[in-house]
Amino acid sequence: MNKKNKVIAAIMLLSIALSVASCGVSESKSKSKKISADTPWYDAEIINFKIETNSQKHLDSLFHYLAGADNDYIVIRSRGSYEVKEWTDDIKYKDWLIEDVTIIDRATKETVKTIDLIEVLGEHDFPLNVNYYDGKILVYANTYEPDSGISKNIELEIDPDTEKVLTTKDIRINPENMTGRTQYSYDIGKYRILPDKIFDSNSSYYALRIISPDGTMTEIELKDSMESIYDVPVILALDETTALIPAAMARDYRFYKLDLKTNKLSKANKADFSWLDIEQLSGLFNSPDGNTYINTSEGISKVDMVNKKYEQILDFSCCGVNRNYTRGLRIADCTEEKILLCGQYTSTNEFKPLFIEDFVIVELTKAAKNPHAGKTIIELYIPEYEMNGIISDAILRFNESNKKYHILITERYSKDKYISYENLKSADEYVTEDLKASAKLSSELAMDIANGVGPDILMNTSSFGQLDNDNCLTDLSSYFQELDSDKYYKNIIEGAKTDGKLYQLPVCFTIEGIQTDKNNTGKSGVGFTVEEYKKFLYDTLNGADAIELGQNNYFALLFNNMKDSFIKEGKADLSKTEFAELAQYVKENVKQNSQLWNNEPVDTEELNDSRTVLINKAYHCDCPGISGYLVKRARVQDGTAILGLPSSDGRGPMFGTSISVAVSANAVNKEACIEFIKMLLTDDIQTEFAMNDRFVLNKDALRSGCNEAIAFYNTEAGSEQIIDYAIGTNVTIKTKFTADDIDNLENVILSCSKADSVDAAINMILIEEMPAYFAGQKTLEQVIPVMQNRIQKVLDERK
Repeated sequence: MNKKNKVIAAIMLLSIALSVASCGVSESKSKSKKISADTPWYDAEIINFKIETNSQKHLDSLFHYLAGADNDYIVIRSRGSYEVKEWTDDIKYKDWLIEDVTIIDRATKETVKTIDLIEVLGEHDFPLNVNYYDGKILVYANTYEPDSGISKNIELEIDPDTEKVLTTKDIRINPENMTGRTQYSYDIGKYRILPDKIFDSNSSYYALRIISPDGTMTEIELKDSMESIYDVPVILALDETTALIPAAMARDYRFYKLDLKTNKLSKANKADFSWLDIEQLSGLFNSPDGNTYINTSEGISKVDMVNKKYEQILDFSCCGVNRNYTRGLRIADCTEEKILLCGQYTSTNEFKPLFIEDFVIVELTKAAKNPHAGKTIIELYIPEYEMNGIISDAILRFNESNKKYHILITERYSKDKYISYENLKSADEYVTEDLKASAKLSSELAMDIANGVGPDILMNTSSFGQLDNDNCLTDLSSYFQELDSDKYYKNIIEGAKTDGKLYQLPVCFTIEGIQTDKNNTGKSGVGFTVEEYKKFLYDTLNGADAIELGQNNYFALLFNNMKDSFIKEGKADLSKTEFAELAQYVKENVKQNSQLWNNEPVDTEELNDSRTVLINKAYHCDCPGISGYLVKRARVQDGTAILGLPSSDGRGPMFGTSISVAVSANAVNKEACIEFIKMLLTDDIQTEFAMNDRFVLNKDALRSGCNEAIAFYNTEAGSEQIIDYAIGTNVTIKTKFTADDIDNLENVILSCSKADSVDAAINMILIEEMPAYFAGQKTLEQVIPVMQNRIQKVLDERK
């Protein structure tokens, strides 16, 4: 490390908070930290909720929502539909609509009863929303009176014990301009606010129904004379009688205060609430104790409106709950001793209809003591949005079985702080900005690891080539060299090595190449030489390149495909004829910039069917699983093969990693980290990944996932879904997928020989220096020495 970097590292060391999780640690010597005895722990009770549907009918969709909860009951609304083969005038709501309210005993978590709202409501009543409040079920519905032709909105109050309608209130007449009340209501002290979005001819605004403690209902309008109000995403409590209402306008938010005693609205100073992250507040819970709580990716936090800050009361690392459950669940009840979460969650099985959702009830109770106190902490980094239920389950399994070590997820690294995706207009812009952000984050991680304060396990960092050296990561080769090649795709593991060392293990992988008819391949049988691809481009594709990138990123892609030819054992050599061949091809055959996203050309052909499906002869693909392969299979004529990108030797496709795992060179205990990695390779977890639509190392697990996928996509619902993924229209195709598709896919996997191990820092140098050659401002002989010196300097600084 040079002198400048050492100074920077020393400064960063002073600024880094050494605690790795808010659930509490006690430090011992060096980097090692332990879970302290006073660290809070929450025991979890988890109930997977399901309702019984009519087995004689085909279920088309089913969703579940939290209607409300109190000390007695948890009330869930289930809404969906049965498939109707042919619509006629005789079809009634009850023939196809599912509208159930299920009442669950809070103490026992057992179902007390299920109420069919279609039977309770009148023939012409259509339910819009359901709430459970003050011991009553409140059904918000639209009713139509055939004799008068009048349509109006009503609210029915239903006794959950007798199922009788106690009261019916008219809400609004002729609601043609109304969207129906939003899904959630908001309790402020002893008041309740129910927002309705209204459209008129020129704008949109909100009607707010305010229900006072004595039951009186008052309706007021929240509108702006100059602008439409597009959304009221949340309503917060400032105190027991004052609500804060953020209103989303065209460009920003405006804030209003609502005095619930007088029902008066007033504008609030936006600057006073600039600290609020409105999107993070989605699903907030205004507790009867006067506090507002939110569910974040890290845990449960209290929104402190007085001191203008978020205060975490529960870290999800401090309870035995899979984060697949906690993500997105609504808070139904919350104190610092007991927390109730309810809502839909994403199943790890992707091969099912999109519109059939699962619902979970999670009750967390603060334990008398922490069962993991005294364990040494292993810190794991994974990008926030890439955590899934299978990884979370593996972490829980490790923590429960290991007596000495405990994995905690760190939240202190984020690529988002280095990038904004909002104003990007093309693939070129996206790739370039993402590379810049990756380079900055990988530098941050490398520096922390070098200084002994980085994470112990790093997941999904395979695109951070800066880390692939002995100073940052552990060579995993010796730990996994005995894996059976009959059971695992060893070519994927071997291809992931850098100079013979396995720094990042691909637990799940992607396949990148050109998906097309296998007869389009070059002499190698698995890919194209540059000249072969040039002929394919102009003869078969009529000049419409499957790789939709501009010159700079196109060249970086081809360079990365052949990086092992240009960079070996920390030495760069760009003087080779292969480098010049790639550069010349890109200069002469690739457009300067990629197509803008809002102006992309469409290539279409008609299938021999009564319906039309968009198809092409080739696609540049980066498939993470069987669905991605089958999508292109549906769009590409005879597209059973994925061939390598243009190269000097016609090599096969690259593979990337959708889930990778690495161990820090300074890990607190490497053997414990390896134990976790081996857990990710067990048969059951590999099978779960395969069912989650991932390509996995375990051959049998992958084939099991592929078999289930093909069985599903050969159904009518699955066929429509696969085409939806491809072109966004509801059509089906005649072709049925077969076991041959799995065999073809396995041949593709076996033809992969190299990992797409992007080195963001090096790619950025190429993107910055090559344009002078492409534009004819410099010769390649002038550009190469500058690039080589810059790249070599980067490589030398990593030694």
